Amino acid sequence: MAWFYRCFQPSVVQSTANSVQQVRDTLWKDVRTHVTNARARRRNVMPGLLPRDMRAEQAANHFAMGFTTNDAGGSGTERAQGQHNDFHLWVFEEAEGIPEFMYDAVKRQFTGNTVRLWLLIANPKTSSSTFQEMKLHPLALSFRLSLLDFPNVWNGTSEVPGGTGRDTFNAWIEDQRTFGCEVVPDHDEARHTFSVPWAVPKAGGGEHPPGTVFAPKRGFLYGALGIPPSGGGGDTFISAGRFDACRDREIVPAPLIEGDPPREIWAAQIGVDCSRFGDDAGTIYSLARRVLRFEEAIQGAQELDEITRTDRYVQAVAKAARRLAAQGVTRLSVRVAAGYGGGIIDGLRKLVDLAALFPDGYVVHEVAFGSAPKDAEQYADLVTEMYAVTDEVLSVIRIEHPPLLLKRDLTERKYGYVTKGDRDVRKLEKKSDFKKRTKGQSPDDGDGAVLALAPERLFKPKTLSSAIAALDDYAPIGLD
Repeated sequence: MAWFYRCFQPSVVQSTANSVQQVRDTLWKDVRTHVTNARARRRNVMPGLLPRDMRAEQAANHFAMGFTTNDAGGSGTERAQGQHNDFHLWVFEEAEGIPEFMYDAVKRQFTGNTVRLWLLIANPKTSSSTFQEMKLHPLALSFRLSLLDFPNVWNGTSEVPGGTGRDTFNAWIEDQRTFGCEVVPDHDEARHTFSVPWAVPKAGGGEHPPGTVFAPKRGFLYGALGIPPSGGGGDTFISAGRFDACRDREIVPAPLIEGDPPREIWAAQIGVDCSRFGDDAGTIYSLARRVLRFEEAIQGAQELDEITRTDRYVQAVAKAARRLAAQGVTRLSVRVAAGYGGGIIDGLRKLVDLAALFPDGYVVHEVAFGSAPKDAEQYADLVTEMYAVTDEVLSVIRIEHPPLLLKRDLTERKYGYVTKGDRDVRKLEKKSDFKKRTKGQSPDDGDGAVLALAPERLFKPKTLSSAIAALDDYAPIGLD
């Protein structure tokens, strides 16, 4: 705030939080501390700072201010608007608690600026807030601040005055009431485990030796490591930690088929989630050589006739398949969601020239999400089983350039339990329930990705030729 105010003149700096205490006693307290320390070094970094008010001012068009507002009468957006300046900075403190109307107001203000910045600061307690959605904006830069990277903690010093120290960090590890970590035998990417090179005192005496592996609980994740917990309480199949690990994982080469010379087992899978109308989008994903790749999204469009819509899907899948064949893939399984995908399935099965590109097998599956699962003792239907086993698949693959909403779709899709016969089995939440929690957005990316990721053993083709009879048994990433 002080930097922007000092460097851009004239400029406007606006700051807010969910309560006056957060603005006045946290954000502007830190501003005053910074200004005071700078003055001790004979630097006036915020001229015009008022002694008590949350304001600094040098001219009618050059000021910085802090305030809170409300949406009384549904007019909060309008009351927060009105500023349109060449140089404009907005700061949201504790941004996860700031209401939706404030986000709308700032979006409408940021028009025609020469320099505009929007700084959002928060402890990420959820993965689906408006704050989290802002991270998906194509112009956004996102930084995670973890105490494991903080000098006072890692170095055991106090080089950052007033910052969290190692003693506090250690105490949080043992604070099982509000934060806390569990000691586990091995590292687990899905649980964001960590270790430190110093001994951590135990609450009841003794100490955890250096190198002890800790698994953070929910409060420690967002409060100390800056990681938003996923699922809310162990009610999702795929964790945020699992997804994050997929983006940087190094891939182990596939096993070889005996021969002269030996060659790689190179099979691929393509998932197609279809959409016909409205804001939902059809998505196409591929999995080859342990890499999941987004291929294409096809927006639902009422103005397109059935033939045109079907042809767009068929051509998009064929394009991806030909690219895979050119890279050496010799075996392909295409999975198309049943319902709107009937014409797509027929179209793909008729492409004889496409099938000829895959000498070790080419098959197109029609996948009914509500059909019977392979493991009826644990899952209510096939789509639930697909999401569940995808977690295991994700433990050994890499995701290449994931689309903006893929993480949300995979890590926020919840499941519950239903009774079937004499047992309770897991069932994925309905798409309509997911949309209620995500502002009407459908899990299109999640469904498309899961169709590509699920092991081949979950699908049984209606017809098989001798050339592809073995296809039902292969697992391109070796998980079967």
